Amino acid sequence: MPLSMTGYGRGQAISRELSVTVELRAVNSRYCEVSLRMPPRFQSLDAELRRRIGAAVLRGKVDLTLTCRDDRPDRPFFQADLPRAAAYATAARAIAETVGATPNWRPDPMAILRLPDVIVAAAETDEPDAEVTALLESALTAALEELEAMRRAEGQRLAADLETKLADIRSQLALIEAALPEIEMRYRERLEQRLERLLTPEAWARFGPERIATEVAVLAERAAVDEELVRLASHLEQFAAILAGPEEQPGKRLDFLIQEMNREINTIGSKVQDVDVSAAVIEVKALLEKIREQVQNLV
Repeated sequence: MPLSMTGYGRGQAISRELSVTVELRAVNSRYCEVSLRMPPRFQSLDAELRRRIGAAVLRGKVDLTLTCRDDRPDRPFFQADLPRAAAYATAARAIAETVGATPNWRPDPMAILRLPDVIVAAAETDEPDAEVTALLESALTAALEELEAMRRAEGQRLAADLETKLADIRSQLALIEAALPEIEMRYRERLEQRLERLLTPEAWARFGPERIATEVAVLAERAAVDEELVRLASHLEQFAAILAGPEEQPGKRLDFLIQEMNREINTIGSKVQDVDVSAAVIEVKALLEKIREQVQNLV
């Protein structure tokens, strides 16, 4: 059963004063595209998160939003960037030597503390510890499972709608096939009436039936659409089999079959010049366009 490319999933994992929430939103896309919105402290997990989502989603554009609440009392709120502070101190001593400061001069630590980015919020720099990582794994798994369930349910609804449209196409093709003998008969009648007006009774008796048989044979050859109808029926069967089968990424194959069906119905429309057939051809083309739009939503 095919999967839809659209869906939503949310997962949350909580442990005492700590909670991690993951939200996933998926929409149509030709390829697998992953966009991440998360606190800076999780940037080291960027590649792994993209890998996990890509392995589960396969095709579609997925936006991940990650939020973390960390109220653990033993967690520091601020921390010093010691390498940056040391660099500031080294620069200050070099300046002091240049301007002739006393040999034992030392930079003021409190002054260094006030310099940019020496003291930073711990939440912006410390990487997730084992507890946070474990909660993130649980939240992400839950979000992916919910997303998968929604995409599968949407895929089932799309498949049911596509099957209805396939049945409508079969009905239109049956109308076309049923109309062909009557079209040939109407052509024969019009041809007879035209020749009767043009030929004398003697000429009509001599040439009329033979000429009509020849013209009707030529028409039947030019307007024969048996092969096109057979191929269309085959494409419809393949389409339905793919929808009902286990394949979860049928989008490209179904799109190819739609192109082939459009080619066959266009050939029928060009061969058979009849009002009723033309109406059926237009209806089939309209249904194929609706099917094509729906297939764009499938993985």
